[in-house]
Amino acid sequence: MASALDKESGEVFIKLVNPTDEAIEATISVNGANRVEPKAKLLIIVGDKAATNSVETPDVIKTETWTIKAGETFDYTMPAMSVQFIRVKA
Repeated sequence: MASALDKESGEVFIKLVNPTDEAIEATISVNGANRVEPKAKLLIIVGDKAATNSVETPDVIKTETWTIKAGETFDYTMPAMSVQFIRVKA
């Protein structure tokens, strides 16, 4: 996990990686913020370990955008074989 604060936009960016074949439960805490919005934007890339994009199949691995529940502390399940970027207003 890695995180950063964009002071100009007031957003906290959280990067999570799950390279395993199992989903992983995580509790995320946004420490030091005065207020954290109850929802966040999630950009996620999920795919089979051997999956690749090609000219014939360009969307086997693709980015999806979801809205998730957030807050100062929130639970999140990282799907197997995934990279996530969470953007939450703080």
